[in-house]
Amino acid sequence: MIAYLRGLVVARSENMITMDVGGVGYGVYLNDKDTLITQESAETVLWIYSHYTQDSLKLYGFRELAERDFFVHLLDLSAVGPKLALAILARLTIGQMLDAIHNQDEATLKLVPGIGHKKAQTLMTEFKVRKGHLLTPAPGGAVKSRLNISVDTSAKNESNQQVAVDQQIYGDVRSALLNLGVSYAEAMVAIDSVVAESVDSGDSVDSVDSTRPGVSFESLFKQALARLAK
Repeated sequence: MIAYLRGLVVARSENMITMDVGGVGYGVYLNDKDTLITQESAETVLWIYSHYTQDSLKLYGFRELAERDFFVHLLDLSAVGPKLALAILARLTIGQMLDAIHNQDEATLKLVPGIGHKKAQTLMTEFKVRKGHLLTPAPGGAVKSRLNISVDTSAKNESNQQVAVDQQIYGDVRSALLNLGVSYAEAMVAIDSVVAESVDSGDSVDSVDSTRPGVSFESLFKQALARLAK
């Protein structure tokens, strides 16, 4: 079993990269967001999940070990295949996914392409039945993961981004960018980078009205467009 790969990225397509590891080329599938930010000719380390089927073997790569482990948990659900599991990890952090399931937050789950009302209900019900041990209520209603490894590497991003931007506004800005012809992955990276930058600097994303909690559609949309134009 391949646990992880360290090598040079020699090619990149829409949802897969080719890594040169000791002179051997490995094709590794990534989620849309990770594919977009992965640069050719750069050394990359990925945690690997090997997915076997009757006809093929596919390698799926993840920048964080926690993401790979959560990906495996998602595949245990009948409602989730590799494609949808990657889409979930591209759009939601592990913490956001767990909170959405625990709180029956269908709206958040439906932000993931491929998840509608029926799929969201099935996913939440099955996850609670089969993976309920991963959900631990914490003070204030938050949910902590009981994965075997820590997910603290993304904890700052999870909590701060949830406070900084409302999910509805996030979705509206994403839809507006898609209508302009921006790809889904590019839209997510642009929006997330604006939010993350504001969190790291301690500034409000909403420069239009900093006294109002959260962020306005207009402000986030304009800043995301500016990021895409760079």
